[in-house]
Amino acid sequence: LALRAIGALGPGDLPAAMREYFSLLMQALQKPARRSSQTNVLEHIAGFLREGLDRGDREELRGAIDHYRSGELPVIAPLTLIRHHLRRCPDAFLEQQRFLEVRPADLDTRRR
Repeated sequence: LALRAIGALGPGDLPAAMREYFSLLMQALQKPARRSSQTNVLEHIAGFLREGLDRGDREELRGAIDHYRSGELPVIAPLTLIRHHLRRCPDAFLEQQRFLEVRPADLDTRRR
């Protein structure tokens, strides 16, 4: 919907489009992240780290992500492993990702 709103912009429509876009954005942000969506993000991050990890580390991370997916572990488990591996195998792109900035206040919302 938001992309359609931007794509339909005509001359002088910017203020109305900005209001609609902001409204749609706020609606989207009200929805908590699903476990499946967070699993997808974790898998993409693991892909960035793949070359720097040995087979055992990749399997351990894959297992932590799978256990999170099945509800056996909270998201902090794979996130902790990822952050550990990032210290050993730095990646400028991943280091900028806010998803990896875990604070105690975030944990309840990320356990889903």
